[in-house]
Amino acid sequence: MNQNTHINLMDEDSEMKQVGNSEIQINEELCNIQEKLNIENTEIYFPHKPYDVQVKYMESVVQILDKKYNGLLESPTGTGKTLCLLCSTMGWLHKHRKEQKKSGTPSNLKIIYASRTHAQLQQVAQELKRTVYAPNISMVGSRDQYCLLDFSNLKGNSLIQACRRLVKRNRCQFYDKESLPNIAAKNCKLINSLEESKQFGHNTKTCPYYFERERLANADLILLPYNYLLDNEFSNIVNTENSIIIFDEAHNVPKTAEDGQSFFMNETIVQEAKKELERWLKELNEMPDFFSEFQQALNQKKLSSLSLSEYDDIVKTIGAFSIFLQDLQGASYFDQKQNNEQCKVFNAQQVFTFLYENTSINQKNATTIFSKGISQDNISLYISFCKTIITYMSETSSHEGVNFDSWTRFLINLYNLDDFDEAYDVFFDDQLKYFDFYKLAVIKNNQNQISLNMWCLDPSLAFKKLTQKNIYSIILTSGTLSPMESWQSELQMEFKVQLSNKHVIDIRNNVRAFQHLSFDFSYQKRENEDQIRNLGLAILNFSKIIKGGIIIVFSSYGLMHNIRRRWANQQLIQRLNEVKKCLWEEQGSAQFHNTLEVFKQNVQKGAILFAVHRGKVAEGIDLSDDLCRAVFLIGIPYPPLKDQKIKIKKEFLDQQLAKNKQGLSSKDWYMQQAVRATNQAIGRVIRHINDYGVIFFCDHRFLWSNMKNSLSKWVQPAIQPWKNDEEVLSNLTKFFQTQTQEQNVFKQIYNQQDNQIYQEQERKNIFQETQKYVYQQFIQCSNVQPPLAIPSQQQQNQIQLSNDIQFQDYIITNNKKQEKRIEELSSQELMELLDQEYDQGSDQWQDDFQNQEIEEQSQSSEELLEESQISSEGSQHESEGNKIKKIKSNKTNLNEHKKT
Repeated sequence: MNQNTHINLMDEDSEMKQVGNSEIQINEELCNIQEKLNIENTEIYFPHKPYDVQVKYMESVVQILDKKYNGLLESPTGTGKTLCLLCSTMGWLHKHRKEQKKSGTPSNLKIIYASRTHAQLQQVAQELKRTVYAPNISMVGSRDQYCLLDFSNLKGNSLIQACRRLVKRNRCQFYDKESLPNIAAKNCKLINSLEESKQFGHNTKTCPYYFERERLANADLILLPYNYLLDNEFSNIVNTENSIIIFDEAHNVPKTAEDGQSFFMNETIVQEAKKELERWLKELNEMPDFFSEFQQALNQKKLSSLSLSEYDDIVKTIGAFSIFLQDLQGASYFDQKQNNEQCKVFNAQQVFTFLYENTSINQKNATTIFSKGISQDNISLYISFCKTIITYMSETSSHEGVNFDSWTRFLINLYNLDDFDEAYDVFFDDQLKYFDFYKLAVIKNNQNQISLNMWCLDPSLAFKKLTQKNIYSIILTSGTLSPMESWQSELQMEFKVQLSNKHVIDIRNNVRAFQHLSFDFSYQKRENEDQIRNLGLAILNFSKIIKGGIIIVFSSYGLMHNIRRRWANQQLIQRLNEVKKCLWEEQGSAQFHNTLEVFKQNVQKGAILFAVHRGKVAEGIDLSDDLCRAVFLIGIPYPPLKDQKIKIKKEFLDQQLAKNKQGLSSKDWYMQQAVRATNQAIGRVIRHINDYGVIFFCDHRFLWSNMKNSLSKWVQPAIQPWKNDEEVLSNLTKFFQTQTQEQNVFKQIYNQQDNQIYQEQERKNIFQETQKYVYQQFIQCSNVQPPLAIPSQQQQNQIQLSNDIQFQDYIITNNKKQEKRIEELSSQELMELLDQEYDQGSDQWQDDFQNQEIEEQSQSSEELLEESQISSEGSQHESEGNKIKKIKSNKTNLNEHKKT
């Protein structure tokens, strides 16, 4: 096989466009009020004066981009790494685009910002709004997230097929192929969250999913979950050619890369795929029009030699493979007396033996292409025929083909896996082949169901594929990348720039960390009744001191459920609930959002949220200030040794280490998984520079040197021994009393600042209204035609009285607060108020009135022109010097008015 035969996974949206991009626009007004930095001749605007750690972070980013390196940037939570990333990369790209324009070589270089979830990407989008940069942007998402129709019961492939069906038949009210490009072009810089995108879609009758896809071609900045870059299912949706790729929250990248390259097939999918295909075949046989159009679709794909006979054979090949999987239930390598999950591991290439030998139909005198099953010679044609069936029938039939789609995707992955051995030979050495990254695991579950699992065990495979697409630079960043040295061996990439930043907070004043000296929640000792009771009593007593929310993180759901049951028996749950409301994170629960909302609502009174490492609470949610004043870490989050994939992964690493004499050992990898999960949970307690909180290490194994030395560097100086509860209780009392006092001081300062801001605004309001009055007086004087004779003293007094009455009317109708403030001012204070706004040594005072006069004249130019024509030719208008005199005269009049 060769690279040209590689088959893309099915998605009609996978077509990628390449458009030359223009300069990055910036907001000039914001530039005037933001901090301007010059880092290695790159101008960067930042919303405020950056901390030293932020400057170091941006210096590293610029260095990476200037030299076209890859980089590892670790910066603790609360140091503003997202804002630093956006400002430094956008500033650098702005400079790069200008340089390219001068040289006459338009640049397609763009930034792809990838994070773990859309919730994290929404935070990135909000941070972008704070910057001066206005790039063309696209936030890529799935139909599940963006669809505006009521498809609440449909997910994944079911929703995809339903969407395609409506779009094909022009029955989706939010999809208009003709207007979509125009709407996308007009809103190319629109920054939206998912909910805002949906609202925008409703307002404009535009599908957010297709809207974001349309914006991709011209995007300077693309936001997406990083499985879109590392997963076989999505890797063709976004064109990564000539791009700077940022992996934020990158501590989960290796696992996502492995999962993204893995795939599976099970009994249920195969059985349902056969049924779906039979339904479609029945429709084609019963409806001549269907068959005729289907034949046209085959002709367009150059498959005219195939007919319904081949279609029928595909049904039979799937049926044959279903029988094979059922027979595997009784295979000799499974213990038939056991009901628990069992696993048999094969070399990855064995999957083709399973496929080719167990899809034969065994028909006598059969002459069709697939009558002897799937083979190396016909698998490409088989897949092409299946793809054509799915494309046509999913758009025309009322029946779904979700499982048949999954069957076809499984075959495509297998085909490409075999194909890559030759196609990507450029980055494989003689000792390493594509199949060496995989193991085939045949699993028999508790219900006797068989599944074939192609597990990728090396995350570097996804990055080898990615870097073949002419990537400019790759940046991995997170608050928890330690230990840093493992990344190069894991991803088989060179990271020439590495940074491990300090924290911005005052560790000595804002953080307390206590290490228990005897708790042991290892698998062998987690059943100890006294230990569980002592832990519960400690949490109960500490909860009375700790204000706000508490997060208690367990190493596994099994440990959490065990301790919860024991505490219930010991009446500790009831006692905890009397102090703080207790809530529990359940595995895969759809009700988690509601649980989180209840927790937030009860935080001020006091609430405890029990969670698990690697769950949503411990990693994916921002809980700042009172939402999380303390974190308890119960047990060390090692991956479960009984998990079959963990076992195979450890065996794979040791085999690779023995074979290549370099790389990560299974022991180091196993410890690394626990450390990264622990550091993520620790980061929940401190979210910004003024935050504060306490960490409790409730397991003596955190004292082990390899664990202790791998904890986040910022927390290590704060750790002190937890000898007894009384000593910790005393320490906590002083800590929170001090923090409460400091917070009260901060509140007073903030209130004073707010009051000063309020008074300043009031002063400005008074000045503006007084300025308007004086200006009105000036206009009245300047608009009066020069009299033929000097007015008498009585006439002058009447004019003055008229002006005073007008001013008094103005005061009455003006805002009451401003009225009171003006009345309180002495005449001298009022004049000083005006003079404070202008330098009396300059002409600014006169210039502002003249500019205001010009603006007012421009608004009623016809009236002024008419007045000018009516005026006598012999009349002589006042000179500018006279106008200034009248301004001073008006000020004097105002002073006299205040005296009266």
